[in-house]
Amino acid sequence: MAATDMVGILPRRMALQIAKAARPRHTPAALFAAADAGMLWHHRTSASRAHAWLREQVFEVLTTLDDGSG
Repeated sequence: MAATDMVGILPRRMALQIAKAARPRHTPAALFAAADAGMLWHHRTSASRAHAWLREQVFEVLTTLDDGSG
């Protein structure tokens, strides 16, 4: 994004994690309150190995993000 005019809206924890590597030139104007994350899926996909893998990946990313509190 450094060479573009792109903007984005991200959860705070994710934005802080990305900012460590990306070194943004501007700080956010406002940070929103923390929000809970959850996953929902149709019962048809509960037995799907591919869907289970995807749920595991999403869960791992969300639970390993640093919340910026130290």
